[in-house]
Amino acid sequence: MPAPTDPAPATPARGGRRLRSAVITLALGGVLFAVGALGLAPQQTPTVASGPDTPRSTDATEGLRIRVRKLPTDPDGWSALGMAYVQQARSTSDAATYHRARTALRKSLALRPAGNFTAETGMGALESARHHFAEALTWARRATAANPYSAPAQGVLADALTQLGRYEDSYAAVQRMTDLRPDSSALARASYTWELRGNTARARDLMNKSLQAAGTPTEKAFALTHLATLALETGDPRTALDLAGTGLEALPGDAALLEARARAHTALG
Repeated sequence: MPAPTDPAPATPARGGRRLRSAVITLALGGVLFAVGALGLAPQQTPTVASGPDTPRSTDATEGLRIRVRKLPTDPDGWSALGMAYVQQARSTSDAATYHRARTALRKSLALRPAGNFTAETGMGALESARHHFAEALTWARRATAANPYSAPAQGVLADALTQLGRYEDSYAAVQRMTDLRPDSSALARASYTWELRGNTARARDLMNKSLQAAGTPTEKAFALTHLATLALETGDPRTALDLAGTGLEALPGDAALLEARARAHTALG
């Protein structure tokens, strides 16, 4: 895989696009929503029955609510629930869900005030999703100090640095994340570092690798959203429409995919 910090322009290309808010919440939706990445095996989370159009994040959120009701003093359960709420808000654009995420993460921090890098990572993800990037950076630094080997924490750090315009520092954080675990979320972030540098071909290649590595509908939907966006930005709305449609099959109702599909329809007249 091309290293995201290979020699390239140090700043975004002239006219380069600002980091879209979906990028922040994406990777959160990718690595951070995968509870296994936070030290909780997926099979430990009970699930509930759902219809074919129910987002999987809703199932996971309900399962985690059951968990914290049974184990109300478990800080890991509360941090995982907070992450699930962040992901749910990303998919539904429901701002009220962020309040529930904050409540769950604060509960985890109250139960384990020191060294609780999972909840600190979650707070960083939450603040990024709310566009409070300075606060996100503070939480991400706490999380990476508590656990320098946490790939999700490095991802949240990279997101905050990017949004604050500290591109070289963000590229380094993405490289550390990729070195720790080159999964779908890390590859997606690596893709964006090249998009910022104006190298669309390399960005597309890495995002396709992110899609191939996707292990959940959320990760797949995220990669397809950004592949669709890249197609739109390079004058190929028909491909963008097809990619958005494929993503909506995996995650119906996803706000970012719906926006990408609408933009493609608009470009096609």
